[in-house]
Amino acid sequence: MMTDRQILIIKNSWSAVMVQSQEAGELFYQKLFEEAPFLHTFFRNDIELQARKFTSMMTLLVRSIQYSDKVTHELEELAKRHIRYGARPEHYAIVGDSLVWMMKQRLEDRWDMETEQAWKDMYQLITRTMMSVYNA
Repeated sequence: MMTDRQILIIKNSWSAVMVQSQEAGELFYQKLFEEAPFLHTFFRNDIELQARKFTSMMTLLVRSIQYSDKVTHELEELAKRHIRYGARPEHYAIVGDSLVWMMKQRLEDRWDMETEQAWKDMYQLITRTMMSVYNA
């Protein structure tokens, strides 16, 4: 469970990054494919469309973070789609690292250890929910 302060940090930092949402999404995928080039084959859409999908999903999750039960179904469905695309549990760490890296790049001097921990904790909640589909 995330604290109220962490939720506030997540919401404020995401809002700051979404001022240039397309650039943030593309930077995320740039880092992801740099770290794991083999993941590029899982994405059939062009990177611009994929970046929009990514930022839309993250926006939904950020908006609903304090109501985790409301996004559980959405995350489970997302996990099912990822399984169909060939995603494996070990890929989730790479995605999380790329997300945190992108946030750090976009926030620059507004990034601190507390913000980093909040994002890591949020991603852990997301991953735990999605992994439940793999284990079902």
